[in-house]
Amino acid sequence: MKKNNVINVYDKLSDSKLSKMDGNGKFKIIKIILELDKVNSEYKKLVEETVKRLKPAWLEGEKAIEWDKNNINSEILTQEEKTEIINYINSINQLLSEELNKEITLESSKLTEEEWKQFIESNDFTPRELINFSEILYEADKK
Repeated sequence: MKKNNVINVYDKLSDSKLSKMDGNGKFKIIKIILELDKVNSEYKKLVEETVKRLKPAWLEGEKAIEWDKNNINSEILTQEEKTEIINYINSINQLLSEELNKEITLESSKLTEEEWKQFIESNDFTPRELINFSEILYEADKK
């Protein structure tokens, strides 16, 4: 599965309800969330490091404030600086996009069909959300 799916699912899954699940199913969900949390934390750390590492040295003080205001057309920034900021943003986006498209494998056990049904009954997710969850939580029999 793509790292992007793991990161997108993490927050919603962390807030999911487990009230109609049995103990084993709850335990599996908690283990999966802990594994997703590790992936999510590593990605956030990578984002921070990438932004810091690629940031132009001159982008400090008043220029950084103007840039933070999304005011790239500001008179404070030269055309060369504006171009460098655009290249900086594009470099970050490219690197992070490559990271998000990486295939990863989770080690946690998937839910049984009965546990999957209990998870669905415990929550009010859209079909699209459940499809995204299923890649991580449940593997249907391939018949």
